[in-house]
Amino acid sequence: MLNEFLRAGAHYLTHAEWGCMAGVHTAWIIVEADNDELARLMVPPVIRREALLARLNRFTPDQIRQLNEQAHSRPGS
Repeated sequence: MLNEFLRAGAHYLTHAEWGCMAGVHTAWIIVEADNDELARLMVPPVIRREALLARLNRFTPDQIRQLNEQAHSRPGS
């Protein structure tokens, strides 16, 4: 995959974080985009269709407490 990034252009290579040195041969690129379609366009063309997109978020302690309360209040919990 490194070679594909290199061929796609140095701008892709310099914006990727890699797990290779830890034995995880995956690249991560974190971008800000208005929607998934625009985010996908920021992925090197050679892997664009196969790329997994994941919207990231952060949680506050209160949000975690609320999620835990909701999970415990569901039937069967």
